[in-house]
Amino acid sequence: MGVDVNNEGADGGLIGPMYDQLEERYQEQPTEYLADCGFVQLHDITKLETAGTQVYMPIRHAEKKLKEGKDPYIPKKGDSEEVKQWRARMKTDAAKEIYKQRTGTAEFPNAGCRNRGLTQFNVRELTKVKAVTLLQAISHNIQRTFNLRELSGLSIV
Repeated sequence: MGVDVNNEGADGGLIGPMYDQLEERYQEQPTEYLADCGFVQLHDITKLETAGTQVYMPIRHAEKKLKEGKDPYIPKKGDSEEVKQWRARMKTDAAKEIYKQRTGTAEFPNAGCRNRGLTQFNVRELTKVKAVTLLQAISHNIQRTFNLRELSGLSIV
């Protein structure tokens, strides 16, 4: 649904740009956004929630905090209303179940890249890396199209 590369070395702060890419490409806003906690930047959560998209991301180090007797889901000083809602949401079993969908939707394409031999980039410069990444995305989408057509009983001509 969206592809981009950078040389930042971390994913923090990339929710906003990927969200914008989805909105531009599909001319609508997603109702839900699932991401790993490496993407967490509170201003991005505020932006998405304000736009009407519910964010599902685990709270960083929640299990560790719970073991220490701290509640990671309570609002923090300076949290926007949207971030408070996200924290409260992620405490619920329903949100945790929704978040489990991320494995099949995000990790599956990543595994496919590795299965197609992409374990490291053999090119330099972001434009070339993005080209390789886009080719991987196209390959994934074609393979999924064949798989879904086969599952639905449609013939591939």
